[in-house]
This record gives sequence, structure tokens and C-alpha cells, in this order.
Amino acid sequence: MNIGSWFLSIAAEMECLSTEDILENAPEHPVEKQDRVVGIASEGLRRGFTLMQKRRKRMNDFVETFTYCDGGEQCRCNEKNLEFIQLKNEIKVLGDIFWNFVREEFPQIAEKSTIGIRANWQIVWVEDIHPHLGILQDLAINLLLTRTRLGKHRDS
Repeated sequence: MNIGSWFLSIAAEMECLSTEDILENAPEHPVEKQDRVVGIASEGLRRGFTLMQKRRKRMNDFVETFTYCDGGEQCRCNEKNLEFIQLKNEIKVLGDIFWNFVREEFPQIAEKSTIGIRANWQIVWVEDIHPHLGILQDLAINLLLTRTRLGKHRDS
């Protein structure tokens, strides 16, 4: 399958999702103290999330039924490994696309480092409960960059 047909198949699968599919895969995690609600997911985001969840469930089922084979079944085992890797990669790509569209639909969270989806399809950004860690990370990165630049000047 090429990339174009993959995207077309994803779009077709999203369109075919039923209301029941969407309800069965709705996020259940409640809004927590550090969550800041910015809105409710659109129908398109709900479908994207549902598709991602269905893939995750398929991967969980796959893991539960996966059996390690002996050397005689190596070829079949390799096929299973490849199928697993493809499914895992597909979930990652779908997740990246989903979260990109969440940020596009809710531009006020585009720069937030942690966002999520909660019960009742609420889109949230998560307030950093340890803001000093971000400052320490910035300091560490700046220190590394400074040391790298200094090292280049010494070599010349």
C-alpha cells in the first residue's frame, strides 16, 4: 500500500465509524485539578480519537494472542513481528496527526507542552505542577549549547 491509499483508507474508515463505535471508545479519564479545559472535541476529532483507540485495542488483542515460536516457525513469527511493528507505527502516526489537529482546532493550546482529552470529550492542557523543572531543563540545554560553542572555538 502506498501513502496515498493509506490516507484514503484511513479517511474511509473514519467515515464508516458508527455512533456506537464513538461512544464505546470515548475517553473516560476525568478532568483533574491541574487540567485546564479549553473546549469540546469536534465530530472529526472524536472520529480520529475513536480510530486511534480501535487500533490500540487491536494491538492489545494482538499482544495477548501473540505466541513466541520455535525456529521451525521462524517465517511465520517474522510475519507476526512485522504486523505488530506496522500496527505500532500506524498508531504513532495516527496519534501525531490527531494531536496536530487538536492543536489546530484549539490554537490557544498550540504552544502547550502537555495536552489531553478527557471524559465528555473535553480537550485540556495540563498545567505544569513543577514549573521549576522547565527552568532547570532550559538552563541545562543552554549550558550544553554554550559548552558546545566554546568547544568549537577552542578547536579553531
